[in-house]
Amino acid sequence: MNLKPMILIPLVFGLVLTRAALAQPAAPDEVVLNAVWNHLVNNPTATADVTDAQWKTYSGHLEQALATDHDGLRQGAMRMIIQYGDNLSIGREAVFNLVRLYRDHRNEGVRRMAVVALGQTGDTWAMDFLTRSARFEKSAAIRHTIYAVLAAYYVPELGPSRSGGS
Repeated sequence: MNLKPMILIPLVFGLVLTRAALAQPAAPDEVVLNAVWNHLVNNPTATADVTDAQWKTYSGHLEQALATDHDGLRQGAMRMIIQYGDNLSIGREAVFNLVRLYRDHRNEGVRRMAVVALGQTGDTWAMDFLTRSARFEKSAAIRHTIYAVLAAYYVPELGPSRSGGS
């Protein structure tokens, strides 16, 4: 079974909804967002072709998606942060939104995804938060995910590359 369409369809749908939910008029950075998105969908490993300015604009759109109440948008943004974390510049407010998803979401899978996305941000505050919260986590699966994220952060050779490779 080919999983790419199953992964890409919700992500594409989520990004389309991002524009509608945020109700922003077309702006110059909208062109950048479309260019980055199309490039990454067609060449998921060709991140070197995307400029720093484009990554910064794209990061801002992902931060906006995390700030919404729409689960699909937030999950799509987390997927992109997990896949392209090395290239993104995620601000502290977005980190707080990820922490809220980890702490408050009713779905354990979304909570685990938020933990992994926090690890991909490389934010020192987030890593300190995860370090302190791990022992209080009731779910063994989430606790183990936290430990894996912390191990990959503090001992990088133990975990996969943050750029999506192995």
